[in-house]
Amino acid sequence: MIKPIILISNPGSLSRKYALFKGDELITTIHFEVIKNTVMYSLGSGDSKLAKISHITFASSVLTKILIENDFLTSVNDINAVAIRVVAPSEYFQQNRIMNNIAIGKLKSQEV
Repeated sequence: MIKPIILISNPGSLSRKYALFKGDELITTIHFEVIKNTVMYSLGSGDSKLAKISHITFASSVLTKILIENDFLTSVNDINAVAIRVVAPSEYFQQNRIMNNIAIGKLKSQEV
């Protein structure tokens, strides 16, 4: 049985955290944060490295490149699913939800 590769994203206001899983096995984590006005990242429990981006909001633009360069992926196409953590703004999001048109509509309208 082939285990799916799942990327989990936890976007914060001042940092971005990601976890890469193969099935239920954690492959690695990557954490981007701003240190002295510079965006840095750490892969797994490794040392911080320069992310080579101008703002934390661009972390996703270098994420897969870093994962490929470090042999966690061979291509972005290896990823079978992406999960995004949304801070629960209401009871609707206090349980797992598929980000379909209904959920996106609730987030946009804030009628949650």
